[in-house]
Amino acid sequence: MIRYPITHARWIQEINTIAPAWFDRAQERTDIYDTAGEYVKPPSSIWSDIKRVYMDLQGYKCGFCERRLERSVYGNVEHDVEHFRPKAMVEAWPPASAPERAAGLNFPLGNASPQLGYYLLPHHHENYLISCKTCNSALKGNGFPVEGPRDLAMRSPRQTVERPWLAYPVGLFDDDPQKLIRFEGNLPVPAASGGRRRRRGQVIIEFFRLAERDGLLLERSITIAALHLALVNVAGHDLTSQLARHMVQTLTADHAAHANCARSFVALWTADQAAAHAFSQAALDHLSSVA
Repeated sequence: MIRYPITHARWIQEINTIAPAWFDRAQERTDIYDTAGEYVKPPSSIWSDIKRVYMDLQGYKCGFCERRLERSVYGNVEHDVEHFRPKAMVEAWPPASAPERAAGLNFPLGNASPQLGYYLLPHHHENYLISCKTCNSALKGNGFPVEGPRDLAMRSPRQTVERPWLAYPVGLFDDDPQKLIRFEGNLPVPAASGGRRRRRGQVIIEFFRLAERDGLLLERSITIAALHLALVNVAGHDLTSQLARHMVQTLTADHAAHANCARSFVALWTADQAAAHAFSQAALDHLSSVA
């Protein structure tokens, strides 16, 4: 995960540009939920109307696993609009069918709320992000672990005392995900040495199975291999050096797939090239094993 920085004013502007009446319609629906005291499924959704705002902002990547998704108009099918806080109910996490996923997480993860979700946030723009179908449907679903009590009646994600374990990557009001997760080669690890940030990193890695999914491990290994080839060629002024520098910039940019992994590798290369070479060898070994 990385942060996708955007000021609140620009966020509003981007939405108004693509869907001028969206906030009025969102408020109308929120008023209905407020009166009912629960989420009432509307006849049609309107969050897809502003989907492209998040697709563009996130560089056409999943906000959780950083996997690259289709950029063209065909990408609308592949990108899911994820409600960060579930709208109609909250399931216990880890699920009863997989209690082993809490191994090492010896701290409270929050209770389920089967009858009520975050019913005032279904049409709040700060409760959306784009995710892949694996992260959204197969892994996240209606799970949302928290430390302490839930604030199901919150009206704004930036104005709450609730302490979620998952991190919201869009905007500037939550922890920067790179302060929660870094990478050792192709494997994610908590970035903080202790405290709540370390625990958030632990939960996010396990929640989205970021250290286990074969496709992610393969793609990150390819990124490391490409960076190694680029970094050994950045010095000089010939075409090879120019291409190498461009590759490093491209692979570590916000819009790049697995940017957090790439940035961790470049930082290690700068600090300890021998250690970086060891991860390059591990990436090669992984690529060889799946070829």
